[in-house]
Amino acid sequence: MKKRGEIAIALALLGAASALCLKLMKKAGEWLDEDQRKLDEEEATEEDFAD
Repeated sequence: MKKRGEIAIALALLGAASALCLKLMKKAGEWLDEDQRKLDEEEATEEDFAD
Protein backbone atom coordinates (compact mmCIF):
# COMPACT_ATOMS: atom_id res chain seq x y z
CA MET A 1 0.00 0.00 0.00
CA LYS A 2 2.85 2.39 0.72
CA LYS A 3 4.12 1.95 -2.84
CA ARG A 4 0.76 3.03 -4.28
CA GLY A 5 0.84 6.21 -2.24
CA GLU A 6 4.35 6.99 -3.40
CA ILE A 7 3.36 6.36 -7.01
CA ALA A 8 0.30 8.59 -6.62
CA ILE A 9 2.44 11.39 -5.20
CA ALA A 10 5.01 11.01 -7.98
CA LEU A 11 2.28 11.15 -10.63
CA ALA A 12 0.72 14.20 -9.01
CA LEU A 13 4.10 15.98 -8.96
CA LEU A 14 4.76 14.99 -12.57
CA GLY A 15 1.34 16.31 -13.58
CA ALA A 16 1.92 19.60 -11.78
CA ALA A 17 5.36 20.00 -13.36
CA SER A 18 3.94 19.25 -16.80
CA ALA A 19 1.13 21.76 -16.36
CA LEU A 20 3.60 24.44 -15.26
CA CYS A 21 5.89 23.66 -18.20
CA LEU A 22 3.01 23.96 -20.67
CA LYS A 23 1.93 27.24 -19.12
CA LEU A 24 5.44 28.67 -19.37
CA MET A 25 5.88 27.46 -22.96
CA LYS A 26 2.58 29.11 -23.91
CA LYS A 27 3.71 32.38 -22.32
CA ALA A 28 7.07 32.18 -24.12
CA GLY A 29 5.22 31.64 -27.39
CA GLU A 30 3.12 34.73 -26.75
CA TRP A 31 6.27 36.77 -26.09
CA LEU A 32 7.84 35.52 -29.31
CA ASP A 33 4.69 36.29 -31.29
CA GLU A 34 4.62 39.82 -29.88
CA ASP A 35 8.29 40.38 -30.70
CA GLN A 36 7.79 39.08 -34.23
CA ARG A 37 4.72 41.30 -34.70
CA LYS A 38 6.76 44.35 -33.62
CA LEU A 39 9.56 43.44 -36.04
CA ASP A 40 7.07 42.95 -38.87
CA GLU A 41 5.51 46.35 -38.19
CA GLU A 42 8.94 48.03 -38.16
CA GLU A 43 9.94 46.40 -41.44
CA ALA A 44 6.66 47.34 -43.11
CA THR A 45 7.06 50.94 -42.01
CA GLU A 46 10.64 51.17 -43.30
CA GLU A 47 9.67 49.64 -46.65
CA ASP A 48 6.69 51.97 -47.05
CA PHE A 49 8.84 55.08 -46.59
CA ALA A 50 11.95 53.84 -48.40
CA ASP A 51 10.88 55.30 -51.75
